[in-house]
Amino acid sequence: MIRKHESYGGFQPLELKLETDYYASISKHVLKYNSAKAALNALLCNRSFSRLYIPYYLCPNVCNELESHSIQITYYHIDNNLLPILDDLDDGSWVYIVDYFGVMDERVDNYMNSHSTYNFILDNCHSFFHNPNQSVCIYSCKKFFGVPDGAYLITDDLIEEQPELTSASYYSDYLLKCLEEGTNSCYERKKEVDALLGKNYAGMSRLADLLMHSIDYDYVKKRRISNADEYEKAFNNINKIKVDIGSIPYMYPLNIGKNIKLHLIENKIFVPTLWKHCLDESFYDTIEYDLTENTIFLPVDQRYDKEDILYIISIIKQYI
Repeated sequence: MIRKHESYGGFQPLELKLETDYYASISKHVLKYNSAKAALNALLCNRSFSRLYIPYYLCPNVCNELESHSIQITYYHIDNNLLPILDDLDDGSWVYIVDYFGVMDERVDNYMNSHSTYNFILDNCHSFFHNPNQSVCIYSCKKFFGVPDGAYLITDDLIEEQPELTSASYYSDYLLKCLEEGTNSCYERKKEVDALLGKNYAGMSRLADLLMHSIDYDYVKKRRISNADEYEKAFNNINKIKVDIGSIPYMYPLNIGKNIKLHLIENKIFVPTLWKHCLDESFYDTIEYDLTENTIFLPVDQRYDKEDILYIISIIKQYI
């Protein structure tokens, strides 16, 4: 007989309902890391890239990671549809493309299909449920779910062995505190953990892996779609950002050409700014500047229901 557990008996641990790993049935080459940067680093260390085209509108931490490798980096602007503005590239060129905010699955797929001579690294950190239909995709677990760490790298061939799963017991404390006292009570601790993970690349933690096996993914999908639909009903006719039908957003991006973020924060509706380096004067009058200055990223996640979303909409309407 096989010994399945380290030991038997004793007290009951935290109980989780363990289901199928979401991406295990979709791709056989799924590697699990503690952060998207760790996943990207593994890719860059194990694949050969002489030149990579990346967007100006991108997380600075990702840009720094890309620039830290011996790769020639060329930046590109994006258009009103948030798609790359690139002149004809050589066949086989590598392009880093982002499914921004998780609202452009169809647009991204169409762009990649119409530029089939290029190779793509598809950044799905904002779009966890966007199927990996390209050779390389990167996903963030932490942006969509209450886990201490976690990212997936999905490739068309195995670039390295699965890194050993690690321990998160010493930095997952804030998640338990959050359950009892709310997110505001542990926001600073959460930022400390983010910084820690950003400096220490490793495999996904066992805790994150177990939690990812316990999530009701169908419920998450339905709730995010439903919440985004409420925003669409209210703002579709004035929103400068198109939301593709069928997308399952990370956040709902509302851009009316006006910055009302402080008004929302005063009403305890906390909206982030992505990404502040694009407020530099060199970006003035660009799409990137407008996205950073004026886009309000509204919550759609599974903590909230229709009543919550309608309340947020009512506050926004006071200022527009």
